[in-house]
Amino acid sequence: TASHAFLIKLYRELVRKYAFDGIQLDYTRYPGKGFNDTKAYATRKQTNMSLNQWRRNNINTFVNSLYSMIAEERPGMIVGSAPIGSYKPIEPWKNATAYETFQQDPGQWIADGCHDMIVPQMYWGERNGFSTHMKAWAEVAGSNCTLVVGLAPYKMETERSWTPDSIASQIAKTRTIPGVSGVCFFRAEHVLGNSHKSQQLYKTLRDKLFRQPAKLPWDTFE
Repeated sequence: TASHAFLIKLYRELVRKYAFDGIQLDYTRYPGKGFNDTKAYATRKQTNMSLNQWRRNNINTFVNSLYSMIAEERPGMIVGSAPIGSYKPIEPWKNATAYETFQQDPGQWIADGCHDMIVPQMYWGERNGFSTHMKAWAEVAGSNCTLVVGLAPYKMETERSWTPDSIASQIAKTRTIPGVSGVCFFRAEHVLGNSHKSQQLYKTLRDKLFRQPAKLPWDTFE
């Protein structure tokens, strides 16, 4: 489509001009309920393809094209994304999911060889199945894709129940799951900032969890 072609052209210009370590996609998905694309679906769908299948196929096509273009323009550049924190539904949790709610299919991107790294936005706790969903992501990523778990220190400022210990506990859990390469924080302000909780978290990370400098994700590709 025209939008796909425009985006690939834009990314091509960026990749040619700037020697990025990699590109990470965010919000590469449909917006969820209330998005009206029934006319486009009716005129462009393939035979026997449901609306959700059609949407996923649209995004898959774009991701595949993007990866192919980057491999052509700058071989070795890393391509990854930060999808919704739950890939597919897992009972008994009722999380919104990448696959069904927003028509993201990162498992297919990985299977197609079009992703080097994935950082699911796991911005919630065990009440929403943090550990179980993390294990599911590890299975999806397998040995062909680096899995980095996205954590939410910003919630220390928005929800009273979230503390520096909440984040530290999640980091400890990531280290027990084979296939998880590390963690990523949203966002740096809440790790390096001046608030009391941010300073507490930084001290915990420095003194207990990251006594040695953390290895950056792209180092794993060298």
